[in-house]
Amino acid sequence: MGIRGNFQAMNSLRTSAIFKVAFFHPYFRFGGVEKTNIRLAKYFIEHGYSVEFVSLGYTEHFVKEMDEIGISKVQLKATRTFFAIPQLKAYIKSQIQEAKKQGKRFVLISCQNFANLCTVLATPMDCRNGKCKNFKLILSERLHPAEFQYSGKGKKGKIILRLMRLLYKKADAVVANSRETAEEIERITGSPCRYIYNPTLTGDLQKLAEQEVNQEWLKKDCKNPVVISVGRLSKEKGFDILIKAFSRIQKELDARLVIIGEGEERASLEELAESLGIKDKVWMPGYDENPYKYVSKADVFVLSSFFEGLPNTLIEALAVGTGCVATRCPSGPSEILLDGQGGLLVDVGDTEGLAMAIKEALKDDGAMQEKQRRAMEALHRFTPQEAGEKYLELINE
Repeated sequence: MGIRGNFQAMNSLRTSAIFKVAFFHPYFRFGGVEKTNIRLAKYFIEHGYSVEFVSLGYTEHFVKEMDEIGISKVQLKATRTFFAIPQLKAYIKSQIQEAKKQGKRFVLISCQNFANLCTVLATPMDCRNGKCKNFKLILSERLHPAEFQYSGKGKKGKIILRLMRLLYKKADAVVANSRETAEEIERITGSPCRYIYNPTLTGDLQKLAEQEVNQEWLKKDCKNPVVISVGRLSKEKGFDILIKAFSRIQKELDARLVIIGEGEERASLEELAESLGIKDKVWMPGYDENPYKYVSKADVFVLSSFFEGLPNTLIEALAVGTGCVATRCPSGPSEILLDGQGGLLVDVGDTEGLAMAIKEALKDDGAMQEKQRRAMEALHRFTPQEAGEKYLELINE
């Protein structure tokens, strides 16, 4: 038997030991966590695993894709994550019992800190801390704990951090999506936390990036440099900082700013652009399921966030050939941009520094292209193949 045959046989043995892999994410809406889970699930299914999603609700946007891939769905009948604990507990018990009947193991991957805490509480006492041979609980962190500092959840955040110290040690494994977040989780909980980067890059990305855009600013014959960003219009994304920084470069460059996304901060951001006298140079078309067609045609992508987990938009911008500027926010940008070797990094909230970095990125001197080349060479870290295999290793340990 050749090397390929040995690999296939080993993979078959690993698969046969698992009854099911389930993902618990309370609110399956639009977002990076949902996309990441779908990509991981697709990889698992392609390698012979049965995958199920558990949630309080699903948007139609993702349901069609889940059905096409072969992901089964369970919907818990509760309005809040905490109130879903009894149903989640019943679900976990039933899956463990079914796994026992088949002599296999049920694996549950929970996503995000509050959902993780609820999942531990829903796990039977005799199945915590690795006591149950037929069950494995993996807690997945997708945001850096700095979110509590910037999102106005100070009191709630302190409670969650205390509970993390108490409950995370009762899981079989904890995994984060960046090295920086993993190190912070270890510091907080005193328990080991490994990191596996998001499976961000998919094969259809380039095809999506090539689609036409009607906006004149993004046509090939437009002479105005275009700065672009993508994300929910919320405070933690720092779009107000970006708009202020963009207004400063207008003295030297007649540039344009495009922000793809929707959210509660739209009105205040539009008012800010108008007060700075740049309303006619800022375009915010709202949410688009294919932001890549815009990003690929811009001159520079900017991530101005106060905190992230591992910003998929930054990875995707590099992949479609757009140079990047980002804040050194916790966490992810520094790792993605190779500590500044793959793009420009500025301090969080530094309006002047961001303006200077954008001007630097728009210079046609070859330096930005070299940074971009280095970053693109390291993009294999964010493929479903690399992330999926590392998750399967964790599942089968």
